[in-house]
Amino acid sequence: MISTLGSFLKQSNALLSTLEHSSNEVASDRKMDEMRWREVQKVMDDTSSKGGRGGGDGGEGLLGMMRLGDPMEVVDMGGRRQVKRSKGGHTLGYA
Repeated sequence: MISTLGSFLKQSNALLSTLEHSSNEVASDRKMDEMRWREVQKVMDDTSSKGGRGGGDGGEGLLGMMRLGDPMEVVDMGGRRQVKRSKGGHTLGYA
């Protein structure tokens, strides 16, 4: 019985060590994610304070590209907006 309990204690300590290590890694990853989200929020705030433009270079900033509007609207790399429309003739079946 004593050896069984000793074995259980050893396995429990090993498991506890593994869980503590995993917990520390998760906490570290969370801190990194929070820092990245703060950076993204700062970029979004900076972009929105500039009227949706990314630094006045004529291109759309992050918020400008994320604006909701026409779902068929496309913003190309130069910041130009285009609306894509279907020419029709699409079928759901096989020909």
